[in-house]
Amino acid sequence: MIKNIIFDIGGVVVKKGKFNAILKAFARITFSTTNPEFFKEEHINKYIKQDWEDWRLGKINAEQFFNKQRRRYHLKISTNKMAYFLYHSQKPNKEIIMLIKSLKKQFDLYAITNHTREWFQYQKKKYNYDDLFLGILTSFEAKSAKPNISIYKRLLKTYNLNPEECLLIDDQRENLIPAEKLGMKTILFTKNTNLKHEINKLPK
Repeated sequence: MIKNIIFDIGGVVVKKGKFNAILKAFARITFSTTNPEFFKEEHINKYIKQDWEDWRLGKINAEQFFNKQRRRYHLKISTNKMAYFLYHSQKPNKEIIMLIKSLKKQFDLYAITNHTREWFQYQKKKYNYDDLFLGILTSFEAKSAKPNISIYKRLLKTYNLNPEECLLIDDQRENLIPAEKLGMKTILFTKNTNLKHEINKLPK
């Protein structure tokens, strides 16, 4: 019986927003590309993989991250403006947030996210995450990122959750595999996923 639902944040609770066009313009100026493939993490990682990993694991802060990119690419844009573009590149998925609010009547809700401290704190305040979830575990707090199984174990231990009573919803298939190994149910979220329908199909 599912008692707890665990949401990924990026790609589920929030999604790409109107600032994506600005980011594409920034990418064209900086990297001479507007190819959508560039914005997939595995491609961006060719340029900033280690710095991004260090930032989301809490090893460096936002200022250090952006300053590194400014120096590396000889950028004239300020660190504050770079942060502004990044932090505004996502918007809340209103449909999912409405669903989350309705699910609170039946389930205990949590979140697990690969995120950087400053960007997460901005979103947490702006989108009132504390009103949506009983608890949230981030990669910078856990010093581990999905799909490393240790972050899932940390979540279960922190909130005293039985994995067999948990459902994880994530938009990346590789992030569901460790949860399944621990005994959780999972749903792969896509833009066409009817989450309410999928959740209602679960054994009561």
